[in-house]
Amino acid sequence: MQTLDMPEIAGICVATTASTVVACKRDGTPLRSALLWMDCRAAAEADRSSASKNPVMDYVGGANASEWLISKAMWLAGHERHIYDEADILCECLDYINFMLTGGWVGSRMNATCKWNYDSVRQRFPVELYAEFGVAGLEDKLPPEIFAVGAPIDRISESARAHLGLSDRPVLSQGGSTRISVCSARAR
Repeated sequence: MQTLDMPEIAGICVATTASTVVACKRDGTPLRSALLWMDCRAAAEADRSSASKNPVMDYVGGANASEWLISKAMWLAGHERHIYDEADILCECLDYINFMLTGGWVGSRMNATCKWNYDSVRQRFPVELYAEFGVAGLEDKLPPEIFAVGAPIDRISESARAHLGLSDRPVLSQGGSTRISVCSARAR
């Protein structure tokens, strides 16, 4: 691909619609079509989450929504167990795109707290809650590093730079969902 003749790009940030869930291998190979944000097949699983008395549920109003990653993970474990078991990574579309840009698996603190029941106060995945929801070990399938929105993750990989036709490797910062999109350029 030809390198674009444009000013050097200092940083990029990806924004996606939240709660589009990707089940894939550690190398990014998808195992099935993504479960889109508006897919509500996990309504029964979301309803089950409302019975939990775990205090981390206070961060999400007491119950998970059917479109969130946790409910979809519960659905996959109950309805497509072979996909759930084979998946090394269950992540948001945002995390998948960030992986494609950097080669590293990271999650957004905003999505993790709101949609994965991540305990952002104690900075940990609630393993006991995942076990309660029938997805024990889910914490091992989620992106292991959680970054605040706007935090620098890494420079994009050489292969991403070449694929995008950029002359440099800008820093990728953590994005969030729907309303966050930042792109900055330095003047030459």
